[in-house]
Amino acid sequence: TFKWANWAGNYSCVAENYFEPETEEQISEIVKFAADKEKKIRVAGTGHSFSPIALSNEILISLKNYRKLIHIGNNTITCQGGMYLHELYTVLKENKLSLSNFGVINKQTVAGALATGTHGSGLKHGSLSSGIEKIKLITASGEILEIDHNSEITVDGKKLNLWEAASVSLGMLGIVSVITLRCEPLFYLKSEESVIDFKVFTECMDDYASRYEYFKAWWFPHTDKVYLFKAERVGEQEYRDKEQFENYTAEQKKRDREIDSQTAPMFIKSNKDNSLIPGINQHCLDYFFTPRTRIGTGFDILVHDE
Repeated sequence: TFKWANWAGNYSCVAENYFEPETEEQISEIVKFAADKEKKIRVAGTGHSFSPIALSNEILISLKNYRKLIHIGNNTITCQGGMYLHELYTVLKENKLSLSNFGVINKQTVAGALATGTHGSGLKHGSLSSGIEKIKLITASGEILEIDHNSEITVDGKKLNLWEAASVSLGMLGIVSVITLRCEPLFYLKSEESVIDFKVFTECMDDYASRYEYFKAWWFPHTDKVYLFKAERVGEQEYRDKEQFENYTAEQKKRDREIDSQTAPMFIKSNKDNSLIPGINQHCLDYFFTPRTRIGTGFDILVHDE
């Protein structure tokens, strides 16, 4: 048996069988074993979801030993499903490449981030899964299925697009073995971050969302304030000269590094005493979410090393 818990610690399970396969053949063998025993399988990534989606008291698989880079080209990257996003991003940066969009968290597995619909920022881009060119799945029978944008299946006389189903599958279509993602050349962003009144935000949010390639906002309950993030692309020269344009102090960088370790105890304490929440929200806004201007690669600006 094996005890597993998700990242937040709000869900856990004890699996009867737990596997860490290293090859595609081993994954297929596990699936066939499950079929023979009539057992259910779930695949756990890093457990970032706050839901019980990865729980299994029967068979649980981790792809932590199945995360190799397979190929990198001029506009695509291919890797095994268990590769962590921060590993994928490191390879992309080393090759002067980037994805068009990112989720904030970089600790997820590639397969897990795609299957659960991890999204980025802004109306001009889809979720991470919209960048999938090809995906290889191991189905419930142990069969290996390769899917691209044109792959279809006929059910009750109706043709269904398999690529759409595989892109955000919630783990229900099969075990993701290999993924090919579309890339673009490494790009640079300038972000303007500020605090505005909630009422002002509701009046301008549609305009900002349509105007900026990357745009997001955090409303802080009990403060009547919203923290705005607006980012646009800049050239490499402005990136190289960023010290002339940035307004991002050493103190702000220090607080950004400490945000997780300092806020987690507050949130845990507030579970037992809800009256603390308004004060925590105000403190977090005032102390951590201070206005700044930053310039960096897309990775630097859009991804948080949480």
